[in-house]
Amino acid sequence: MDVPVFLAQRPLVRNELEGWFGEYYDQIHVAGTYNLINNVAVMVENKIGVAFCFQLQNRFDNLKYIPLSPEVETGAVIVWKKAQTMNRTMRQFINFMREYQEKERHTL
Repeated sequence: MDVPVFLAQRPLVRNELEGWFGEYYDQIHVAGTYNLINNVAVMVENKIGVAFCFQLQNRFDNLKYIPLSPEVETGAVIVWKKAQTMNRTMRQFINFMREYQEKERHTL
C-alpha cells in the first residue's frame, strides 16, 4: 500500500484491476498512468514505483515480473487503417490473428 503504482491508461484494463483490488483499490497510491510500458519501465527501474502490466518476455532483464493471484485476464485489441496498403509481414500477421481467433472460437 505504501508503494506508488502505475496503471495502464486504457479504461478497460484499469476497470479490471479496480475489480481485482476490490475494497483496497481506494487505498493504493496511483502515481500515474501510461500508454507505453517502455516509458513506465524506466520509472520502475529507478525505483519510483511499480507497474501493473502484461509479462514482458525478458524485455527488461533487471525488472521482476510477479503474476497476480488470483490471475487477471483482460481483452486486447489490434487496430489498423482499413484502406492502408499493407506490407507482406503485416498481412501475414493479421491473417495469423484471424486464424487463431477462428480456432479459439471453435474450441469453446
